[in-house]
Amino acid sequence: MKMFRKLLCAALAVALIAVTAAGALAAAVDQTLYRTNSEGTLYDYVYLQQVDAGSNITGVSSSNTKVMKPVSLNRGTNSQSVYTYEDGKTQKTKSYSAYLYVKLLKKGKATLKYTVDKTKYTRTYQVKNYVNPLSSLVLTGVGTTNLKSKFAKYNFVSATLKKNAKAGKVKAKAASGWKIRSVEWQDCKNNTRYLYSNGGAGASSVSLNVPKMLKSGYYNVTVRCVNTADKGELYVEYEIGSWY
Repeated sequence: MKMFRKLLCAALAVALIAVTAAGALAAAVDQTLYRTNSEGTLYDYVYLQQVDAGSNITGVSSSNTKVMKPVSLNRGTNSQSVYTYEDGKTQKTKSYSAYLYVKLLKKGKATLKYTVDKTKYTRTYQVKNYVNPLSSLVLTGVGTTNLKSKFAKYNFVSATLKKNAKAGKVKAKAASGWKIRSVEWQDCKNNTRYLYSNGGAGASSVSLNVPKMLKSGYYNVTVRCVNTADKGELYVEYEIGSWY
């Protein structure tokens, strides 16, 4: 009888471990995606794995179309020439990519399934609502105003200059739980770019020197951030002026 009880307890313990492990496996998330504003239907890109120029991609589906819904499959080729100073040679390379254009409808979890040739892939995504990843954003050449509140509900803001702006700095600070991976300032009409980049853990604050801006110009400031807990990425974009 005692031996039976021991065996029963052991069997229950193994069953409990199996159930716990299965639950943990079911809850695993491959990537966290943040919606880019707090209202409406949003779109994002999800890159597919192990794809080359001749790959046949089929069977795309979402386990929860109320959270994430595939819209279209897009493919691209990137050609690049790299000149090496050491041997004086130029090497041309090509890379191929495929990505799904998806709707992010609301907060929740969804699993995407697809087949590349004969290999099946499954990736689970956690979709989260938009949050402002910045505690401060100041363009010192324009003024001392903290632009944080402009990104309370949306990650994209457009503005105009009332007068020419002096050379100054883009000063950005991350909100609690976030780090800044890059800050980019771009003169869109003249194709000039100033960039701070930290693709790793990121920084709590960044100060990027930028040139003067003309009232008639068209400029863009983009700050890319990463959440320190779930590694989800989110960017804010400040557009100044227009092409016209």
